[in-house]
Amino acid sequence: FFHIAGRASDRHFHTGPIRNLPIPAYDGGNAHHADLAAQSQAAHRRVAALVAERQAAGRRINRNDVLRDGALQPILAGIDAGVRAILPAYCA
Repeated sequence: FFHIAGRASDRHFHTGPIRNLPIPAYDGGNAHHADLAAQSQAAHRRVAALVAERQAAGRRINRNDVLRDGALQPILAGIDAGVRAILPAYCA
C-alpha cells in the first residue's frame, strides 16, 4: 500500500513524506539487490574520482559536474533499472 501524507491534506503530497513504500531489506542472494549494490559502489567511486579531479584543478565539484559526467551516466541508468526491477509497481 502506497500512501503519500501531506501536512495540510493528502492532496498536498509535495509537503509531506512518502510513507509505506515497500523497500525490501537487502538480500545479498537476490541478483537485483546485488546488482544495485554494485552499481551504487561504482557511482560512489566515480563521484569520488570527480571530486579528486576537480580538487586537483583547484575547483569545487557541483551537481552539474556530476550530472554531465559521461562515465557516470550508464551507472545512473543501471541504478534506475535496478530500482525499477525491485519496485516495479511504484516505478511506472
